[in-house]
Amino acid sequence: MSEFTEAELQYLRSERRLGRLATVGPRGDVHVTPVGWSLDRAASVIEVGGRALATTKKFRDVARGGRAAIVIDDVLPPWRPRGVEVRGRAEAVEDPTPVIRIHPERIVSWGLDDTTRHTHAARDVAGSPSAPVQAPQTPTQKGRAMTTTAPEPTGTATATTRPRRRTRLVAVTGAVTAALTVWAATEILLGVDLRSPAFGAQPSHDIGAANVVVAATAASLAGWVFLAVLERFTSRARVVWTVTALLVLLVSLGSPLGGEGISPVIQAALVSMHLAVAAVLTPVMGRTSTRSAAPAGDGRRAATAAA
Repeated sequence: MSEFTEAELQYLRSERRLGRLATVGPRGDVHVTPVGWSLDRAASVIEVGGRALATTKKFRDVARGGRAAIVIDDVLPPWRPRGVEVRGRAEAVEDPTPVIRIHPERIVSWGLDDTTRHTHAARDVAGSPSAPVQAPQTPTQKGRAMTTTAPEPTGTATATTRPRRRTRLVAVTGAVTAALTVWAATEILLGVDLRSPAFGAQPSHDIGAANVVVAATAASLAGWVFLAVLERFTSRARVVWTVTALLVLLVSLGSPLGGEGISPVIQAALVSMHLAVAAVLTPVMGRTSTRSAAPAGDGRRAATAAA
């Protein structure tokens, strides 16, 4: 009897989809590769094949460790991810045709119907080492358990977000420090009093350390907010943000270069201050964006072509 639900079987049998197989090497390194796959006749085992499979790292990993996981998924427009993940015992069979067979011990599915559209339904397969001992379930009871299973923890996403936030804080701090360094070098080392340029009726005024900190912090935080907004609406947030940051830099240089009432030394110092902030903020903040890859549909087509 198949351990998959009707919704999972319908999804797995509906069309040909690329899978991603994960195995573990002898040093504990995880290896992930796109693969072709199929269900066996009993719909109880995932079989992975491929050209010269017996010579591949994934085949050797399974033969050595006996464990594997596979994910089969896709995305329906406009944005409805769905898929099935299977983890369990695996065997590398050489004869008559090399194949990797994955026996499910834990199954996770999402987006297959209305009950799992916004959550992950995860369960241990009865009889697996990680499954609790319990009375056999009827198909109806199994389906009910699927709909009430709590989603898997999202600790990985949280762990990824925290380092990114720290890096962005470092970028803001670095940009402010760079601006203050230029200010200190001009005021203290060169003995030049930094002043803002005059524009028409707006007179020139002295630029102190507080002015530098406020201006650099405000510009950096505005860049942070803009990048966060882009990440919610486009898959090319990094590119858009970087181009916009460079354009803003060019526009900002119009102030020290276009004003009046300041010496060339002050003018050069103000330009250097703008460049110093941009030199720190643009590359560091831009690298923190995770939304720089091609859209999901394009990535899947590329992966299929590579396979």
